[in-house]
Amino acid sequence: MNIFSAMFPPKCPVCRKISREGKKGVCISCRTEFDRLYCPRAVLNVENAEFCTAVFPYDSESVRSIIFRLKERSPQKLVDFVSEYLAKAVFQNDSLSKATLVTYVPRRRAAVRANGVDQAKYLAESLADRLGLPCRTLLTVTRKSQRQHSLGRTERRRNVRGLYAAREKLPYDSVILIDDIVTTGATASEAAKVLKKSGADSVYVLSLAH
Repeated sequence: MNIFSAMFPPKCPVCRKISREGKKGVCISCRTEFDRLYCPRAVLNVENAEFCTAVFPYDSESVRSIIFRLKERSPQKLVDFVSEYLAKAVFQNDSLSKATLVTYVPRRRAAVRANGVDQAKYLAESLADRLGLPCRTLLTVTRKSQRQHSLGRTERRRNVRGLYAAREKLPYDSVILIDDIVTTGATASEAAKVLKKSGADSVYVLSLAH
């Protein structure tokens, strides 16, 4: 061990505890826990998308914790750790594995200004790198909107109506759309609708949690 390592021992990017073991800096305890939590499944029917799959349950305190950290800073090691599970879900799904492009649901402008990060973009970029696919910013936010978590199902749909616009026409057959959390599916549905109108043949929503 060198002097630098002794003074600044590596920390697990998930639990942030000092750890000298595990794969790619993630401690064995955290990797074991997230391996256990990993359970990709079709979580709900999202209008305008072929299907929606989430890899982790949002009711897990550990999952909520990493999502909060991704929204605040999106540390690269944590992004890379999470994208491992997103990639695993793609490889386990015949339709997703045929995708030609990865994109994401852009975060509200106010949130990006406040925290300086768009976690869905970082997740999409990391996933695309693992899959060997291009990652493109295909959607833009057109106006201000309320935060979705404080709204009911009907209000959520109204809140995101017309919220996104396409940046370009899509010559792509199948698109993976990354969103960090899917609850009612209103946001993902609106984003998928815009992608379809812009030329996407198929849109598959891949979410970190539900």
